[in-house]
Amino acid sequence: YAANQAYFSVYHISESTIPAYLKELANGRYEWISGYPSALIQIAKYIKEKNISFSHSLKVITTGSETLNEYDRLTISTAFEVPVVQMYGLVEMSASMSMCEHGNYHSDDVGCYLELLDRGDGYHDIVGTGLLDFAMPFIRYRTGDLAERYEGRCGCGRGGVVVKSIVGRVEDCIRLSDGRRIGRLAKVFTDLNSLRECQIVQTAIDKITVNFVPIAGV
Repeated sequence: YAANQAYFSVYHISESTIPAYLKELANGRYEWISGYPSALIQIAKYIKEKNISFSHSLKVITTGSETLNEYDRLTISTAFEVPVVQMYGLVEMSASMSMCEHGNYHSDDVGCYLELLDRGDGYHDIVGTGLLDFAMPFIRYRTGDLAERYEGRCGCGRGGVVVKSIVGRVEDCIRLSDGRRIGRLAKVFTDLNSLRECQIVQTAIDKITVNFVPIAGV
């Protein structure tokens, strides 16, 4: 209530539950959705496949954490009949970008300083320095993400570092028998300090295999 927000589960989206999501969104209280592309595309496809028309007060949808491809952006925008804007950011608060109306990303230079380091292969390493975290600042933090630099000045007239596209950040999901797609599964292993690396492989609709490499002596 304090933040005037409502949270919708991305782990329970299925053909049987989507009508409940749409019913809540149609009550006129929501002007802005911020979510994962992999979750929103499921609802958007349902709206289009069922040819659903519902009234709402939405003005914009922003997406983040995952790469938003052009097909998904157009599908989500058409289904909800509002603009879809992609955001780029890190929980470390060291790099941030926002998409403009021309489809390019511009660095948000208020709370961080963003650099693009040329790799020589057409892509650039995204490097950020946070300006707001005084407890543990990240200085020239190599994020591990890649970007395609936009050459020249963007038609929107905004300055800062301009990026044409973000490379990577594609979310894999497992599919359940009831139609749900479950992602963000890295959180399952977050609190385990005995694993060096791990992998989840879906081999059938009702079967997954977990491969892992333990840390010796732990």
